[in-house]
Amino acid sequence: MMNNWLLGHKLKQMRQKKRYSLQAVAKKVGITAAFLSLVENGHSGISIGNLQSILTVYGQKLSDLYEAKDQSDRILRLEQCNHLGYDTDGIESYILVPDPQNMPIFPVHFRLAPGAAIGPIAHLGDEICFIIAGTLEFLIENPATGQMESYITEKWDTITYPGNGMHSVTNISDTTAILYSVIYYTDPKNPCRCKIPAKKTKTVLEKNLK
Repeated sequence: MMNNWLLGHKLKQMRQKKRYSLQAVAKKVGITAAFLSLVENGHSGISIGNLQSILTVYGQKLSDLYEAKDQSDRILRLEQCNHLGYDTDGIESYILVPDPQNMPIFPVHFRLAPGAAIGPIAHLGDEICFIIAGTLEFLIENPATGQMESYITEKWDTITYPGNGMHSVTNISDTTAILYSVIYYTDPKNPCRCKIPAKKTKTVLEKNLK
C-alpha cells in the first residue's frame, strides 16, 4: 500500500501538472486548502471518497497513482523504488536504483520524522550523505580512538565517513528531515552487509546528562 508521503507526492505532481492552485482544487472537492496541503506533504491521510474526488478533478483514476515502469528503462519513478527495510519508527527509505547489487554505489533516499534515528550500524564501503531538509546529528566512530564523535548537519550540508566504523544519524529538528545517502565500494561485487551492535551507543547528549 502507498504510504501517506508517497501518495501526497503523487497528488502534488498531478495538481502542478494541471497548474491548479491548492485553493481551486480544495474548493471543487469541498475541503480546505490547508488540509490538502497536509495531504500533499504526507502529514495527513485522506478518505477514499475525498481521494476519488481529487483524482476526478485531475481527470485521473486510482490506477494512475501506480505508474507503469518507464519504457526507456532509464527513469525510476519514486513509487517504483524498493524500500530498504528501515520503514518503521518514523523512517522511510527508498533505494534509488533498480538493481543495486550490480552497481558500485548504493544510493538511498531517507525521510526521518522528528526524533527518528538510524543505527548505530556499520557496513562495507564509504558513505556520503547530502542533507535536503532538517537538522541531523551524526555520531561517527573515530578509527584512531574508537570514540563516537558528534557532527551536526543542516540543510544543503554534505558529510562523508568510512562505513566500516560504527555510525548513526538522528533527526534532532522538529520537522521531517530528508537526506540522500550514497554508499560506494572499491569492489563493486561487494554487497552491503550490515551489522547491528548488541547495545545502542549513547548520544553525546545522553552521556552529558548522566
